[in-house]
Amino acid sequence: MNHYLHNIMFALSTFCLSIFTSAHAAEFTPENPLILKMTSFAMPTHPVVKDGFLPWGEEIKEKSGGRMILEFYNPNTICPDADTYDCVKSGVIDIGGQVTQRVKGAFPLSNVMDMPMLYPSAEVSQKVFTQLLKEFPELRAEYKDTKLFGVWSGAQFQLHTTNKPIHNIDDIKGLKIGAITASAAPTITALGASPVSVPLSDTYLALMRGQVDAMAAPYAFVVSTKIYEATKFSTTTSLLGNGMYFCMNRDIYESMPEDLRTILDETLNNERFVSFAKVTDQGALHDIETIKQAGQQIFEFSAEDLERGRKLTQPVVDEWIADCETRNLYNGKRFSA
Repeated sequence: MNHYLHNIMFALSTFCLSIFTSAHAAEFTPENPLILKMTSFAMPTHPVVKDGFLPWGEEIKEKSGGRMILEFYNPNTICPDADTYDCVKSGVIDIGGQVTQRVKGAFPLSNVMDMPMLYPSAEVSQKVFTQLLKEFPELRAEYKDTKLFGVWSGAQFQLHTTNKPIHNIDDIKGLKIGAITASAAPTITALGASPVSVPLSDTYLALMRGQVDAMAAPYAFVVSTKIYEATKFSTTTSLLGNGMYFCMNRDIYESMPEDLRTILDETLNNERFVSFAKVTDQGALHDIETIKQAGQQIFEFSAEDLERGRKLTQPVVDEWIADCETRNLYNGKRFSA
C-alpha cells in the first residue's frame, strides 16, 4: 500500500511539475507570485533557519518585488525528513536544505565532512567543504540530479552528560551516548562508548529517562531541544560535524523567468553559505552562555586529548575510505590526505 501511495505521489508531483514548466512564460506578479516550497532538517528556532533561510526568503521577496516568495515548512511536514533530496529531485518540494548523512551512504564522498575531530567550527568546515566541491567533480556529481546552490556545515558535536563530567578521552569509555545522526555512531564506538540512536526530538526524554548517559549534539541545539535541562555537564570535544547541502529542483529552476533565476543565483552565493555557517556558530555561542547561566558546567578537551581522539577514531576514517573504494570512488584517499 505504501509503495502504491508513493507511486501516486510521484505521478502527481510529475504532473504538477509539467504544468509549471508549460506555464513558466506566464508573468508572476505580487498578486500571483512564484511560491518556492522549502524544507530542511531544522525547526524555525534553529539559528540557520531563523537567521539564515528566513532572512534570505525576505530578501528574494524584496528583490523580486513580491513576485517570488519562500514558503518554509518544518521537518517531516511537507515530506519525510530522510527523503528531502529525493523530494527535491522529483518536484514534491522546490528547495531542500539538509544534512548529507540524513540517509546513510547517499552522499559517500560528502561524508568526508563527518570525519571525527577535524574542525573547530562550522565556518572552518564550510570553507573546507566548499573548496572540495570546487576541486572534485566527483563530489559535485553526487548532486547532479538537482540544482546545487552550495554547501555549508553544521555546528560541531559536543558531549552533554547527566551525572558524570567528561574531562578527557578516558572519561568517555563505558558511557551510553545518544547519537542524533548515523555518522556519530562509529565515532562514539571508536572512543569506547555505546551509541544509542536517538531522534533529535527525543533527546530530552532519552536523557531524563536514563536511556542514555550523555548526548552527542551541537551547542546550537541544547537550548531549543532542552538538553541542558536534563544534563549537568557539557564538554567541548569537536567530536564531529556534518555537511549540509542546499539544492533546488532542476526543472523548476530552469523553467523560471530569467530575472528570477538571476535573483537566486546572486543571493545564493558563497557569502550566503558562509553566513549560514557563521550564524550556526553564533547560535552555539549564544546557547553556551544560556546554559552557563542555568548552572551547566562546561569543560574542554586539551590539545593532547584531541590528538588521542583522532588516533582512536582513525578506523572511522579508514572505514569511510574503504566504502568509497568499494563504490569505485577512489578519490576517497585524496579527499582525506
